[in-house]
Amino acid sequence: MTTVKQVKEFIKELLPFATLQTRYNSALVFQIPDENIDAALKAIPKLDEAKRDGKAGITDWELNQASLEDVFLNVIKRKTNRIIENEDSEIEVDD
Repeated sequence: MTTVKQVKEFIKELLPFATLQTRYNSALVFQIPDENIDAALKAIPKLDEAKRDGKAGITDWELNQASLEDVFLNVIKRKTNRIIENEDSEIEVDD
């Protein structure tokens, strides 16, 4: 049985610039920077081969352009993460 870790390692080896954005059950969503789209397109035959051969647990894959909703959700997620990180940092309190 293939683990999520194995799938992530396969993608990182194939597309080192891809970053994991979300995970929905067994589906992993990676983001590819615009400047790397040509390299990602060249990886399509390897993704097809992995799907066909069952390599790394790839049962299906797709390539989509980010929607406006995706962009909005990413902005909110980043801002929320910064707020949480700031809450964890030390602050000086005047007595």
